[in-house]
Amino acid sequence: MNPEVEVSLVEDSLRELEIGDGLYCAGKPDYESNFSRDSIIYALLAQDLTALENQIKFSAYHQGSKVDSFTGEERGKIHHELPGVRINGKLTTYNACDTTALFLLGLSKLSETKPELLAAYITNIDRACEYINKHVIDGIFFETPRWCGGKNFALKVTYWKDSAQNGFKPEATYPVAYALPHFQNAAALLGVGEAIGDSGVISQGNKMFQRGIDAFWKDDHFVSSIDGEGYVCDPPSSDSLHCLAYIPPEIMPEEKAEAIGLYSQNLETAFGYRAGLPNGHTVDRYHTDYVWVFEQAFIHMGALNYGLERVEERALQVAGFLKNSFAELVGADDHMPVGNNPQLWSIGAYKYFKQFAAL
Repeated sequence: MNPEVEVSLVEDSLRELEIGDGLYCAGKPDYESNFSRDSIIYALLAQDLTALENQIKFSAYHQGSKVDSFTGEERGKIHHELPGVRINGKLTTYNACDTTALFLLGLSKLSETKPELLAAYITNIDRACEYINKHVIDGIFFETPRWCGGKNFALKVTYWKDSAQNGFKPEATYPVAYALPHFQNAAALLGVGEAIGDSGVISQGNKMFQRGIDAFWKDDHFVSSIDGEGYVCDPPSSDSLHCLAYIPPEIMPEEKAEAIGLYSQNLETAFGYRAGLPNGHTVDRYHTDYVWVFEQAFIHMGALNYGLERVEERALQVAGFLKNSFAELVGADDHMPVGNNPQLWSIGAYKYFKQFAAL
């Protein structure tokens, strides 16, 4: 891409997504709210520390302070979507079990250049760690609406693949343990523990990594989730590759990572890895029929961490798509742009991949 055209396209796209106070919505035309997950992921991928600091400030201000079954709010929890959307008689506002982890990971990143922020946000950090620890049972992070006083959430799933479980049960029986959020929360405790110099928090993060590897591992990959009835949701999924971006290589044996790479070959497309394959009675087409642009950056990170050259090269192929579009999705079969355009975290993926490809 011509450098002048590139700068103009990126700046114009970000300007289109601005919602004031240095904040962004997730994508247009469909996601015009502020999403903590999307904004923090964009900023981390793009190394946009200004956007990251703005989002951390906003998310900290709206950090959960009470129990509310209508919105999913809990003390210490970071919002999913503000303003929330009404679905199934409830609001989506705090319907996320990974945003608190991403908040801590974002703060840890900011502290590398602004260590004073740790003191400024120490109360928010403490509450976020309390939220995570409250959800940890025998070393595993569990999600349940019981902690907000309800029986369910507005959304059927509360990590980024939030439409439905792609399996024989569209919604888990709570409490449910999702593999990817488990490792994200472990990484958050490890990262913030190292940043604030708290050996207890570091130890908790390390223990969660070990327990998660034991609990979620099946043959050659991680299952997606295990619910309160013992149901194991195990569709062909990109989750295992995505987890590698959060699990430190010194914690997990290299042969397990290599097994995940082989397991994931049936998800390969011309522009990276599709998020899943249809499986069971319930098919979440939104998270199976497409390559999610942002996810290729995390798959690439994990592949670099573990020396998985085939995975690294496959994920990098999305860079060819990003030369022409900041769309949310790529059709796995027809390779056409789909969904919101521009999508904030797709711009983040573009900036991330500029390190590795001529864009």
